[in-house]
Parts: sequence; structure tokens; C-alpha cells
Amino acid sequence: MIKTAVGLSHGDDAYAVGVNACQSAVTQLGGEKPGMILAFASVRYDQEKVLAGILSVAPNVLIVGSSTSGEITSAGPTTRYSVVVMAFVSSDVKFFAAISEPLSKGAYEAGKSVIDSIKKQTTEPLSFLMYFSDPLTSNGSEVLRGVTETVGRDVSVVGASSGDEYQFKKTYQYLNNSIHSDSVVAVGFCGQVKIGVGAKHGWIPIGLPLQVTRSEGSTLRELDGRPAFSVYEDYFGSELTQQIKSEGTFASVASMYPLGIRMSGGVERLIRNPLRLQEDGSIVCTAEIPEGSEVQLMLGSREEAIKSAREAGQAATESVGTLPQAVIVFSSITRKKLLGSYAIDEINSVIESTGGTFPLIGFYTYGEQAPIQTLEKSKVGAISTFQNETVVVTVIG
Repeated sequence: MIKTAVGLSHGDDAYAVGVNACQSAVTQLGGEKPGMILAFASVRYDQEKVLAGILSVAPNVLIVGSSTSGEITSAGPTTRYSVVVMAFVSSDVKFFAAISEPLSKGAYEAGKSVIDSIKKQTTEPLSFLMYFSDPLTSNGSEVLRGVTETVGRDVSVVGASSGDEYQFKKTYQYLNNSIHSDSVVAVGFCGQVKIGVGAKHGWIPIGLPLQVTRSEGSTLRELDGRPAFSVYEDYFGSELTQQIKSEGTFASVASMYPLGIRMSGGVERLIRNPLRLQEDGSIVCTAEIPEGSEVQLMLGSREEAIKSAREAGQAATESVGTLPQAVIVFSSITRKKLLGSYAIDEINSVIESTGGTFPLIGFYTYGEQAPIQTLEKSKVGAISTFQNETVVVTVIG
């Protein structure tokens, strides 16, 4: 059995905020020493000072974490920049972590390497794996492929792409007393632990489907033989698209009108976030869009976003088959933008669908990694995919 506790703190002193968040969580454990701490922090803080504060309270404890685009607890999205931690205690579960870098010199190799490093630390089989990676320096699909092909099909994998609050400049990954960028950090759970995962987005396809006639990795070059950007020119018209080009607002606009890939047997399309528009009309996305696949523009709504969060929570709870001991939520930063002041309703929907009060932690991401829901429903151990604009709910039983 796993016992968890969550701590939250905010303020201007990065070290003090780290201390207070960790102290709050550790105090709730009643004197038991944590086996592992997850830490998520606003990029506005000096990351090294935050980590130093956490370590001052929990020395010699495994610490894994990430910078964010907004932090989440059971009270909802934090209303100002903050640090949140979740402390884990268990006599049945052991935790092992590693980091691999640089992603920019080989995303697949880094994903493979981080799992190899974890496996070298234990002879026990992994029960569950969670990882955090830099989305600004690599193809997220390749990182995930390296992770999943190395960890094996029997291990459920959930991940989140680190954030920096829409700056798209630099993100951070944490392991123990060190801060990294251009890296992937992972933590493996070994032992008797029940995991349930649900992932949904609720975005609706609009317009006609188009075939990907040319792509290279995460760069989408042609749709139906035309420059990829033509899909936006056709939808918005020439005047607005010229304004988007001149003002450099493509990423912001396209985040609300992402691309959806039709998946064989999938309940929903797989979302891809456009990041950059190139001079030749190509679009650089957060992850690959394979040639020959069918894509459409997608449109979101508050109602569908909140509904999908509820469905993700239900799927995770049904999969774990027991009352939650902890819930971890990774939600796309675009969902927060879409929901605005209603973002708390997404978290409340997760709480209601998973069955009540329990420690809950999470953050707003630049990408989510989890098994997609198929017509047969997502199952633990199913291969994870790189997703965007999705909410991923992980229930630990």
C-alpha cells in the first residue's frame, strides 16, 4: 500500500517556498520518512533554490520533478505561481530514478538510456513508470518510443512535457539535488502497486479531412500536396492569416485550432500542437505526424473539456479497481487557456469521478504521454502515445 501527502506553498522567496511545501507534506505523514518526493515548481522561481529548500526538509530522499506552466492540487489550479510536492511512503513499493541528456543529440537514445539506468538499479520488475522531458529541444514521440521500447509492454507509462508558462524558452527537470534542461528524468515503481490511467481531450474535428502527403519527423510539410499552412489559410482566410504571419502569433492561434490525427480503433483523434510556422509553409509540431495519416483541424469547448476530464477520471478509477490513495493530473496548458476561470471545474470533475477526497497533485504541461483510449478502453500496460491538449489522470491504488 502507498501512503501520500501533498504540500503547497507560494511566495517570493524560492528557498522558503521549497521548505514550506515539503514540510507541509512531510508533516502529514506523521513521522514516516518518504521513499520518494514528486516536486513541481513554477519556472518563475530560481529552480536550484526551490530544490535546496525541499532537500533541507527531506535529505537523502529521492526527488523527481519538473518545471511547469501552472501547478495543480485538489483545490484546483494554483492562483499564483507556487511549488507543490507529493511525498510517498510505502513498505511494499520501492522507487528508482535516473536522468538522461542531452535530448537534442538523440531523443530516442536518451529515452532508452534513462530506462536502462533505472533497470541497472534493481533486479525487481517495474510496475509503473513516470517521466518528465524537455519538449523544446527534441521530438517528444522519439523520447517516448525510446522509453516504451526499453521498458516493455507490461509496464504502464505516463509522462508529461515540462513547461515554462508559455515562454517556450527553457524548461527544467529535477533529480535529487540537480537541475537539468534538454533532458528526460524518469522514476520507476517496483512492487505491489495498482495503477489506473485515463486520457481524454474532447476536441471536435472541423472541416474536411486531409492526407499528410509529406512530413519529416515533427515537421509537417504538405497536406493534400499543398503547404501545411494552407489548412489554416483555407479556414481563416488570407487577411487573418497574413496578420498571424506578420504578428508572429501562429503558435498561440494554432493552439486553439490544433491538428487531429485519425487513429485506427481510437475513440478520439490524436492531437498535435503546432509550434512554429516556417517560411515555406511547413509547420513544426510537438511530435511527429506520419506521412499517409489523415488529419483535421480541431476545435475545443469548455463543456467538452470538462466532460473529457470526468471521463478520464472514470476510466482511471475503473482500471485501478480500488479506492485511490493518490491522483496525479497532467493537463495541457492549452486546456487551461481554453477554460479560463472555469479551469477549476476540470479538476473538480476529476475529483468527483475518482471518488472523493485524497491527495492530488499535477501541473499544466506542453505535452502528455499516456495510453490512448480505444474502442476496447485503455488498459494498464497498453502502449503510451505522445498527446497534446489532453488531460491525463493517473490513479494510484
